[in-house]
Amino acid sequence: MKVAGPLTARGWGLLVSGVVWAAAALGLGQRELAWPGIFLAVAPLASWLLLLPASISGRVERRVGSLRTNVGQTTLVELLPGARALSFGGVFRLRDRLAPALGEAEWRVIPAGVGRWRRGLSYQVTPAWRGRHQLGPTEQSLGDGLGLARSLRTADNPVELVVRPRVEVLPSLRPASGQGALSDPVVRHNGLSGADDVLIREYETGDDVRRIHWRSTAHFGELMVRREERSWDPRACVILDNRSHGYARRSPDVRLEWVVSAAASITLQLTRDGFAANLVDADGLSLPGGETELILEHLTDLGTSPTRSLSAALTAADAEGASQLLVAVLGRVDGGDEAELAAAMGRGRMGWAILAGGTGSDQASIDRLNAAGWRAVVADPSGSVAPAWQTVGGRSR
Repeated sequence: MKVAGPLTARGWGLLVSGVVWAAAALGLGQRELAWPGIFLAVAPLASWLLLLPASISGRVERRVGSLRTNVGQTTLVELLPGARALSFGGVFRLRDRLAPALGEAEWRVIPAGVGRWRRGLSYQVTPAWRGRHQLGPTEQSLGDGLGLARSLRTADNPVELVVRPRVEVLPSLRPASGQGALSDPVVRHNGLSGADDVLIREYETGDDVRRIHWRSTAHFGELMVRREERSWDPRACVILDNRSHGYARRSPDVRLEWVVSAAASITLQLTRDGFAANLVDADGLSLPGGETELILEHLTDLGTSPTRSLSAALTAADAEGASQLLVAVLGRVDGGDEAELAAAMGRGRMGWAILAGGTGSDQASIDRLNAAGWRAVVADPSGSVAPAWQTVGGRSR
């Protein structure tokens, strides 16, 4: 508990003025004129003595709606000071010191009643970026109505607010009809895992005779052939490009925050759409899309990586199994990155790339990625993830 000095600048000024006045009057032998100076000198001290009983308690209880929240989500904070001792009035103010991501700390006034009193207040914080941010300590200021004296205390009661990345609910890849992007044959299982479903149909001119199903032919009395349909067991991998050279050194970087939010939102949306999805960062750490809490906790503390290449992330994407859909959320790409991404295409894989805009060469990179077989777009890092997601997914409202 830290306690500040008893008098304000106004109070000290009045005290010094009163002492000088009284001393001058006494020095001139005018005792009658000394009384106003004595009054001016005593007034700040009297104000402080009247506040002293009510300033004894410094304990403040804080109640937070949730110590885990998301960027942009409002959290309610309640402050309840401990019961005050006998009070003779005044102005009681409270504020929590706040980390920069939580906004600016503001004094909030509680009228200090006469007698014993206990009043609380509440306020809201809306985190601007992810991370672990401190709420508190609480500062308490009790002053008289004339602003001559004060009791300023700092309570030792900080808590940590864990702020996870913003997660948007994105448009589904699967429209209500059950058709759409998820039924695209490029996204379907490519035969590297799972079994084929064997269906029988009548022979048509041009069918390969090696596909004739003789048992069904004998049963139906006419030529029947196998019609092979791939089982739908789609896999997807989302690459989060958090390489440091693609972002500014300042913290937070708007583009990095957007890339993290986009990667989390897309991974969770693909999981809801039925994909066995994984999230991979630039260092190759892979997290399963079904583990929502694990992903959000990891991304809360995710910083930039010194690695220069996407090779670790692409290797990890392949190590998880053949992904039919590869989504890369990128900060900045150069010629080497474009070559690695181009090489990742093949085996019937579909690649979607979202580049968080920030440089004049973004469109040139997008054009080269599109030429390499990717479906790539530039996104506005100051806006929502949904427009880029709808564009790269080939859907529009």
